[in-house]
Amino acid sequence: GLIRILEPKFGERNLLRVGYLLQAPILASMPFVTPWWPIIVGAILLGTSSGIAQPSLSSIISKNAPADIRGSIFGINQSLGSLARIIGPFTANIAYAYSPAAPYLIAAAIMILPTIAVWMIKLNTNEPNLEPS
Repeated sequence: GLIRILEPKFGERNLLRVGYLLQAPILASMPFVTPWWPIIVGAILLGTSSGIAQPSLSSIISKNAPADIRGSIFGINQSLGSLARIIGPFTANIAYAYSPAAPYLIAAAIMILPTIAVWMIKLNTNEPNLEPS
């Protein structure tokens, strides 16, 4: 429900930026907080940032993909997400055997790449310009 309120005010790209920007430090901090309240708060923030980022990404894809291949682009996006959900737990299990903090730190490091990309890519969107002049 927040997307309907936030998107007109901030725009998809800015929501995607914030969503991705929050995920890396939250993931990196998870293995170092003690139970229970900090972990619950971190999980809620991680879910919220992902919930902000994913609909914004879908909206950006739909507005920027050529109409004749839009379905293919969405299919590729979904396939990559599915592949990540297969490979992620497998590699996290291996990393966890090395160190319980390793899966979180690796995930945080991986999140840096899309975070940088979303700040660098120019998109055709009609959204508020919140970047400094």
